[in-house]
Amino acid sequence: MTNVSRTSIFEAIENTVNIVDRIKSIAGAIIGPAAIGKTTAVEHIANSNSRMVYIRVSGAQETMKAGCVLLASALGVHSDFDSANKIWTNLEDHFDYWGSHGSAQTIILDEAQNLDGKLLKEMVDIPYRFRVPVIVCGNNDVLKRRHSSKDAFEQVTSRLVKRTMLWHPTEDDFKTIAIDRDVCGVAAHRACVNFGLNTSLREFVPLLDTARAFAGSGPLGLQEIERALLSLRQQDDDPLKLLKRIAA
Repeated sequence: MTNVSRTSIFEAIENTVNIVDRIKSIAGAIIGPAAIGKTTAVEHIANSNSRMVYIRVSGAQETMKAGCVLLASALGVHSDFDSANKIWTNLEDHFDYWGSHGSAQTIILDEAQNLDGKLLKEMVDIPYRFRVPVIVCGNNDVLKRRHSSKDAFEQVTSRLVKRTMLWHPTEDDFKTIAIDRDVCGVAAHRACVNFGLNTSLREFVPLLDTARAFAGSGPLGLQEIERALLSLRQQDDDPLKLLKRIAA
């Protein structure tokens, strides 16, 4: 399993997952902007615990039926029915069995903003009905009223008892990742932090991965990071100028 750096974002997500998993009768929400490491964190946490199920909702699964089929497939529940209601009834039976036998797994729904509004309402109600923990993870659209009534929307927000609102990674977060990736030297560390703060984790981690290819098994210095920037053929050369300015 790939190692994941314990940034402030990772630890906040882990804390939320652990609380919901322990209490069982509450739903949780992990909300934050794109490209900050939410998916990497929740997938890693779920894959490290046999009591958890990670399910990612794509934009192609926005209907009630598509969402039910996705859930059923991930949970090993029969879904060969014409209607979403029949699939959902099967899922409810599954949740009821889990809860009554004390064998519930914590369900983590990533990219939950893609879920049908009605299905989202039903899922965040599952912990209260069956003691099956549910955590929804996604961007700010998860908590926005969509194609549902005011009452349904209010039910969703009221059920999400444990909420964690995330922001962009901090300077210390980028330092932590750089150290974990064996970046060495004051100039290289400063360069990494400034590059990260001016881009995103989505660009920062591939930069270090590319630099690793140049360094082999040795430490990553400023030279390898600059070579990685050039090899990635950045359209805008500002990040490279930034690195050189810091190293001067």
